[in-house]
Amino acid sequence: MNKTLLRIAGGITVFFGIFHVVFPQLFNWGEVLAPLSKADRDIMYIFNYATTAVIFGYAFITLGYTESLTTTAIGRGVTGMLVAFWLWRVILELIYVGFAVDALFVVVLCSIVVACYVIPLVSAIRPGKATT
Repeated sequence: MNKTLLRIAGGITVFFGIFHVVFPQLFNWGEVLAPLSKADRDIMYIFNYATTAVIFGYAFITLGYTESLTTTAIGRGVTGMLVAFWLWRVILELIYVGFAVDALFVVVLCSIVVACYVIPLVSAIRPGKATT
């Protein structure tokens, strides 16, 4: 069950990586960001593509090292970091976008990812369970 949840989290994370790759076209950044200074436009692209790389890295870790995410101390630490990242993403979405219908889809997906990491993590650290 835990491996399945982690694979679901990894799959959704791949989706978010692809979603970030197409941000500029999807949100018409060429036109929308045109009023900004060149430096501000560049920062948007840099942060988006840096975030994209991080997201794909998270997907790689999740799908490539599924077993280690709950069976080793470093894996549990990484899983905790992934929980924090996706939970922070949910909070920021709600703060900055609110409860708009299109934003709720993203909030729900991110919340599913949080749950898919939290459940195996809690299961791995519950009292009485041997740790590595």
